[in-house]
Amino acid sequence: MKIFKYHSCENTFLVVDYQVNIKYDIISNNFCNKYNADGLVVFKNDPVQMFFYNKDGSTAKMCGNGIRVLMHYLYDRFGIYSYMDIKTDSGIYKCEIIEKTPFISSVSLGIGEYVDSFIKRTITIDGKDFEVTLFELGVKHAIVISNDLVEDEKYLKELFEHSLFDGNFNINLVKPLNNYIFEIITYEKGVGITKSCGTGAAASGYVLYSEYDMEENLIAVSPGGVLKVDIIDEIILIGESSFIDSYEETLWKFY
Repeated sequence: MKIFKYHSCENTFLVVDYQVNIKYDIISNNFCNKYNADGLVVFKNDPVQMFFYNKDGSTAKMCGNGIRVLMHYLYDRFGIYSYMDIKTDSGIYKCEIIEKTPFISSVSLGIGEYVDSFIKRTITIDGKDFEVTLFELGVKHAIVISNDLVEDEKYLKELFEHSLFDGNFNINLVKPLNNYIFEIITYEKGVGITKSCGTGAAASGYVLYSEYDMEENLIAVSPGGVLKVDIIDEIILIGESSFIDSYEETLWKFY
């Protein structure tokens, strides 16, 4: 198996071509730990499709940074695409190349939806109140407003395990800096705290725009770098990605 490693805002992925009878949950758990990656992107052609596995081997229906990394891989491999529709377990998404050096791409994520009308409600963790909104954008997200990310980061695991979320929501601690820039730290299902989360940034950006009167063109600053979130008719995620390395592995030891 040929393995390609990419990152977007230090959110790292291994990309492989689809093969039949491969236990990708096992592959993801082993190789992501071996090569220090957050997830495994599996590319299947005709139609172009992405299957996504978290570092622990669990699956996710969609990954915003992962699908843009796949677009980068397709450009590196075939060199002919300016845009492409990519099928996922969460639907079909349009990806587009914005620039090639550095490589910048976008993905149109649709409009998303609030979960159970849970908007700007307060929950308490260890005596501290947090204002929370639940929003699904291919992946379920909890957007948690924070005044101090450094102080509140210690609550991320407890928030993730809260009975309200039951381990099914990525937790995004979000701190607006002004009306168009916000800081974000994400605790991601199957991974833990990440350097960046694409759908998390996009979901958070939409909630800040719709519920907190921020601008429609937003900048999300994560520990790994910067992503843009544009809200037009759809939620558009834009960011850089980079190729890191490639590896070869034999698979007989897993069977």
